[in-house]
Amino acid sequence: MILMALLFDYYQSKRRLYKLTIAELLLLFAGSAVIFISFTIDFGLIIWRGNFSTGFFSLPENEEFTQIVSTWIPGDFLWGVFGTGILSICAAILLIWRRAANNTASRF
Repeated sequence: MILMALLFDYYQSKRRLYKLTIAELLLLFAGSAVIFISFTIDFGLIIWRGNFSTGFFSLPENEEFTQIVSTWIPGDFLWGVFGTGILSICAAILLIWRRAANNTASRF
């Protein structure tokens, strides 16, 4: 994320990057959403399988839920899902870098 911010800042200071295209934005947001899902899917499955969705807003007071969560040990992490998100973000960064590197004329 820091590298991406530095890349954007560099190309904006050189007046080579004005705004992101729809495809670049979609790849960035989709990759971020997929990474977020890969980290939160286990808790979602606990809520879904335990039928805790009916009292979703009172989960901290639900003793059964807090017992399950406090003793829960994560199983296998979904590395394939996580990797897909990373690849999507890397593809967006590559598209942005290629477009900004080829854009040499200042349009201000």
